[in-house]
Parts: sequence; C-alpha cells; structure tokens
Amino acid sequence: LDMNSDVKSSHAPEEPLMSKSSEILPDPSTMVKLNTAESVDEPRIVLNIGQPKKRIIGLTKEQLQIYADDPYWKKLRISLFVLFWIIWIALFATAVVIVALTPKCPGKPVKSWWQNQLCYRIWTYGFKGNDGRVVGTFGRIEQRLGELSLLGVDTIWPTPALNVSSADDDVNSFITVDPKAGTMDDFKNLIKAVHRKGMRIVINYPLTTSEKHEWYKAYKTNQQEYLHFYMQNQNGGNYYITEGYGSLLLLNFDNPAVRMKWLEGIDFWLNNGIDGFYIPNLTAVKGLFDVELLLNELQDRVKETVKKNQLSNDDILIFASLNQSDAAVMSNEKLQLQVFPTFENINSTCNAMDMANIIETEMARKSQFNSSDYVWQLGSFDNYYRLVVRMDDPRRAELAMFSALTLPGSVIFFYGDEIGLGKQDVHVKQVMPDGETTESDTLFRTPFQEDGNLLYKRQTEAKFSSLKTIRTVSKLRNQQEAFIFGNFTHTVIDDLLIIWRSGVNEPTNYVAVFNFGNSSQDVHLQETLKLPSSNQVSVAASTSNVQLVGKFLPREKLAVDNQTTITVDPLVGVLLKYK
Repeated sequence: LDMNSDVKSSHAPEEPLMSKSSEILPDPSTMVKLNTAESVDEPRIVLNIGQPKKRIIGLTKEQLQIYADDPYWKKLRISLFVLFWIIWIALFATAVVIVALTPKCPGKPVKSWWQNQLCYRIWTYGFKGNDGRVVGTFGRIEQRLGELSLLGVDTIWPTPALNVSSADDDVNSFITVDPKAGTMDDFKNLIKAVHRKGMRIVINYPLTTSEKHEWYKAYKTNQQEYLHFYMQNQNGGNYYITEGYGSLLLLNFDNPAVRMKWLEGIDFWLNNGIDGFYIPNLTAVKGLFDVELLLNELQDRVKETVKKNQLSNDDILIFASLNQSDAAVMSNEKLQLQVFPTFENINSTCNAMDMANIIETEMARKSQFNSSDYVWQLGSFDNYYRLVVRMDDPRRAELAMFSALTLPGSVIFFYGDEIGLGKQDVHVKQVMPDGETTESDTLFRTPFQEDGNLLYKRQTEAKFSSLKTIRTVSKLRNQQEAFIFGNFTHTVIDDLLIIWRSGVNEPTNYVAVFNFGNSSQDVHLQETLKLPSSNQVSVAASTSNVQLVGKFLPREKLAVDNQTTITVDPLVGVLLKYK
C-alpha cells in the first residue's frame, strides 16, 4: 500500500479518520492499523477488512431449492427412498427365512437331577465319630458332607433314617427318625446342610411296620379304625415279609384308609425337604395288592403337595428295585427310576465280556420297555460282601467302579467303596473310617481287620489313590457335556472294554480303555480308538495302580499318528480326552 497515496473516506476532509463516539467500533482482531505519521501523536489510518469469507463448496441453498422443486428430481428421490426400504425389507425377510429353514443345532435335553446322579448309599450307624457313641449319627454324616461333595456325590441315601426297630424297614413310626441316630432336629439340620452343598437326600419309605408301631398295636386290640390295616396270610395270621432282618409286617394297601395314612407320611417328609423316596420290597408284594394303584396315588399326592405348599424342589424322585419281569409293568409314570441288579453280582471272574453283557442287557431293557434312565448299582444291603471282597482285588474293584462311572445315567455305590473298604468275612455294614480314631468292629461285632482310618487317611494324603481317581472321574461326570448329555458307544476287544462318550454341541470327547484281563494289551490309537491325528489328546484320568509307576498321568499329552499305540497293563483303566 502506497502510504503517500490519497485515501478516500466518507468522512469530511477536515475530520480525522476515526469513528465517532456514537458509532460501534469493529472487533479489534479484524482491524488493520497503518501508522503513516512520523510521530505517534499524528492521526492513523484504520481499515476494517472484516472476517475472511469461507469458500463455498457445492451448491448454495438457493441453487438446491431449484432442484428441490423440480418434478424430475422429486420423483427420483422418492423412487430411491422407496427402493431402499424395499431392498432392506427383502434382506431382512431373507435372513428370517434362512434362520427358520436352517436345521437347528441339537438342543441340550432338560435333565432331572436324578438322571445323572452319583448316589452315595450310607449305613447311618457306620458313620461314627470320636465322641464315644456306639453307633453313627446324622450329625456325623453332616460333618462329612464336605468330603462327599469333593468326591462328586450328588445324592446321599442314609439308611436307616426313619424310626425303625431292628431292621431297615420294620418301621416304628413313619414321621419320626431313628432315635439311635439322632433327634428330629439333627435330621432336619442334615437335610438343610445337604441342600446348602447343592446335593440331594433320599430315604427309604417302606410298605411294612414293626410290631411296635401304633397302628399295629391298635390293630391287635381290635380298634375299629384299624381292623383291616394289615395283610393276613392264608391261615389268618400276620403276613410277614421275610426279606431283610426283623419282623416286617405288611400293611394292607387294598384298604383306602391305609393308603391315606401312609401318604400322610410322604406329605410330612416333603415339607421337611426330602428329595426322594425308595420303596423297598416292591417286587415281593406285587401279587398281594394293587401296586400300580398305590404308585399312581403316590405320584398324584407328591404333585399335589409340591404345588399346594409351593415347595422349592418340584422334581421328586420315586424309585424302587425291580426284577426283569417287572420292567414292563412299572412305567416311568409310576417310578422315575427303576433299579435292577446290574453290577451287584460281579466277582473276581468278571471280564470285559461280562461287563459288556451287563451294559447290553440294560440297553435292551431300556429300548424294549421305554424304561427310565440307566441306573448302575455296584452294591446293596442284600449282598453280604462289599465290592472289593467280591472282586478279590482292590485293583479290580477300582477298575469296575471306574468303568461304571463312565456310563450314562445314575451310579449307586456303597459308602467306603471309593477307598476299597471291605474284608473277607466282614459284613457289608461296617464302620466308615475317617482318619481320626481307630474303629475295630461293626454294629454286628464282626472284626474290621484293617485299620480303616489309616486306609482313608493314606488315600487322602497319597498323590495317587483309588479315592482320587474316583474324585477325578466324578468331577468329569458332573461338568463335561459328553458325560451329561453326550452319546455312548462301547465295544470289547479281547480282554479290553472300550467306552466312547462324545459331546453333542461341544468338540470335547472321551474314550476309556479298561483291561480286565491278566496280560498287557497294545491299543492302536487311530485304528482301535478312532482318534484323529492331533496333538490335542491327553489323559483325563487313570487307575491309581498305573499312576504309581509313572504312566498315564493326568493331563499327560499323547501325539497321535498312524503308528501310535499305547500299552494297557492288566487291571488298568485309562480315560483319554480328545477333540
């Protein structure tokens, strides 16, 4: 800018180039000051150049308005808008159709708690403590629930629980507990403790009473209400069931009054938290009265009581032991579980084929009669000897129990079987060791010829033991889909029993190999076990005898190719996990 040039202004020449007092000055940030004088006291020129204008990109509002009102562009916009929504709706509808028509993944079936349970049968008097009491108690069982939970037990079955006389089923009262085992409060505390552990409790609920029962006393004194309360034999005398011990007087269930009184006891125990009822001697009485009528009324009463009292457990188990001939009669609607003698009679001569025959018999029964889920019973009070005595070898007993735990369904076993409790010439009802005190006898004064407490303590503290093997497999049964919902197949090769458990929606599968023979067997991982070529095969569990020699340790990895074999020694079991 030429400082000497004339500057045109709207102001008069004689007035200085500055705003009047009444004018609003522009923002100083937008003003350019030019000093043209020699002195600062002389007038200065101030030019207001305003904010710099932004460059406009695209069309102006006025220009757009021309097209907004143009009929051609208006139709085009509407057409594109409609086309967008048509395409969007079509894509959405296509997605819905694809989802609807695509085959769904197999859903996980809803299972009741008793369909995959590990049931621990307890002789109540055998759980003694160090308090000097002659017999075990409900309180002592409660103290050991932590051990049972760690073992993977889902259900405890204490026998006796009801007030009985000299046997398990000669009931003195259907609504009181055995005073030798504790008080009613003790038993209620046990029930609550079981539920806090996430476990269940079932009890015997017999069809018989003792001569001490108040019903029988009223019957013997010819009280009108009780005249027809008991069954009579052909000679008009009392009808006794000879199974078990004691005097088992059979109630007359053809009498509606008897059924009503008997079912009142069911109500009582349901309201106190009992989860299931075992009906003893059902097979022995099936021809004496209408058993099916009784079971129908029992099921109806259970449903009615659960609904009426809004009980937290609405899935109550009614079960009984049956013979093969009863399978077609006792449907699932009458008994949720039907217990058949499966592994109760296995002994030291049992081989892989014997085990497979037992499995296939149960599979055929389930298929033929559409019976309830599998139940594998390893022992009962009807047997004099325990599993380890019948198998004549702790290793063989552990192998049998291990194999039963890999099968689908429920497993019922005796307290102490997990540690190989039992000696020749010692009754099945023995003191359960706990490592605290030394017990030397049972209720029947038959000698417990090994320091059982050392047996339990040794297996608890040992790195490898039968107890820890059972714990491991039980944990898998409770947690892995392949065992809870999965498929099941088996085969026998020589002396090997092989069992596969495969998941439905999960990629994790299992295969178990059990050598019931007397010689080692080589097993090809691909040809025999059908394992894929993978480095994702590992040992999930194995019997304690093979772990003790450093083989098939848990989590040990196995590389699988077309040449890989493993050697399974006699009386050894191995469970492999693969994907």
